[in-house]
Amino acid sequence: MYKITYLPIANQDLMDTMRYISEELRDPGAALALVDDIECAILLLAEFPYTHPLHLLPMRLPRETRFFPVRNYLIFYVVLEPQRVVEIQRVIYNRMDRASVGKV
Repeated sequence: MYKITYLPIANQDLMDTMRYISEELRDPGAALALVDDIECAILLLAEFPYTHPLHLLPMRLPRETRFFPVRNYLIFYVVLEPQRVVEIQRVIYNRMDRASVGKV
């Protein structure tokens, strides 16, 4: 099993998403359901961290970054070996500029 960790910016992404849906869209139930779906999908990475494809960009990222969708959001992460850690780097709305993912 791999340990799951979050960069502070990924935690902020989740908080911002939850706040936006709860306050701006006035649907706290939908916000909680979305965050629950995202967290459940992330927990699966503890057993299968290499399941998802690499995020390929014209510029080279410092580490191999992988990603996968959950509803309208993309989860970006790296697998750190030999520590056996999955580091969640970003949780972004899928229409956001993906080039910003490398700027953590």
